[in-house]
Amino acid sequence: MQESLFRELRSHHAVLRRRWERRLRALPATSALASPDTLVHLMEPTLERIFNGLDDQSRQSRRNLSCPACPCGLNPLITFYVTAEEALLETLFLDEASWPALTVREREEVLRTIRHVLQRLASADIRDFCSLCQRKVAIAAVHETVA
Repeated sequence: MQESLFRELRSHHAVLRRRWERRLRALPATSALASPDTLVHLMEPTLERIFNGLDDQSRQSRRNLSCPACPCGLNPLITFYVTAEEALLETLFLDEASWPALTVREREEVLRTIRHVLQRLASADIRDFCSLCQRKVAIAAVHETVA
């Protein structure tokens, strides 16, 4: 059931993309890099990574993942991935008429799978972006001064 559902989700690509962009543009940008005009260019490759992750989800381990903490809170990918999850869930669960009927157990499993794929991608991307951040040096210096 899941594989066909994820294939169906892929067929809703254009709707998902529009919803994601609308959600992203509704939030205030915390920096120039967090501007929706900048982030929308990452949507297509990220959607492809999400769809590929859902296709490959049966081969992935289900270890618990957590998104890394961003010390300054300005990492634009945090909002990017939060709005991606919201758009995916909205597409999957609010447009119920276009989806096969799901039991509560199937909905929970689909939700877990989508969140797992998004957490895996977000965790790596957020950690990579934070590793380049110049603010972490300033934040570390402030913490050392206070301590």
